[in-house]
Amino acid sequence: FSETIPAPTGKNEAQQKSDLELLRISLLLIQSWLGPLQFLSRVFT
Repeated sequence: FSETIPAPTGKNEAQQKSDLELLRISLLLIQSWLGPLQFLSRVFT
């Protein structure tokens, strides 16, 4: 009953690449938020 399902390596690589893209974008977003926040905290303290 054990069927061998061919693993799509191309799709797997694409998934990893999109995960890396999401990580990079979220890091950029976090940096763009942290910059002004640090600036504001410097101004107000």
